Amino acid sequence: MVNHESELKAIAERCRIIVEKSSYNHLKHDIKVTVSIGGVMMQPNMNAKALIDLADQALYTSKSNGRNQSTLITIKEVL
Repeated sequence: MVNHESELKAIAERCRIIVEKSSYNHLKHDIKVTVSIGGVMMQPNMNAKALIDLADQALYTSKSNGRNQSTLITIKEVL
């Protein structure tokens, strides 16, 4: 379980970097991929739809800011 926004951001960044450094061989060609990640910490009384909507918003922020990055919506932005 993740208890702090800084932990969530660190996990997202580690995952992003692992994907970025990986390559996949297909028909003798190395294929590089990247990933955009969006996240938000669940807040008391936050329902599943609100959580998913905020995470989706964070994901699209990552994509619109150039992809291959992680974006976390913070508690301050939620409240």
